[in-house]
Amino acid sequence: MQLQAAWNETEEHEEQVSAARRTYNASVMSYNNACEQFPTNLPAGMMNDSLKAYIEIPEERQNIDARELFAS
Repeated sequence: MQLQAAWNETEEHEEQVSAARRTYNASVMSYNNACEQFPTNLPAGMMNDSLKAYIEIPEERQNIDARELFAS
C-alpha cells in the first residue's frame, strides 16, 4: 500500500515538472520569436539579446527491474 502511494506521488511530481517544462518552453518560444521578428528584433539586437535554449528531455525511459530494487 505504501509503495502504491509513493508511486502515485512520484507520478504526480513528474506531471508537475512536465507542466513546468511546457510552460518554460512556451515562454522561451515567445521570447525567441520576439528576438527574431521585426520590429522587436531591433531593440533586441541593440541590447545583445540572444536566443534561449529549450529544456529538452529525452523520451526514452529505462524500465525499472523491481526484483533488483527489492533484492536482499
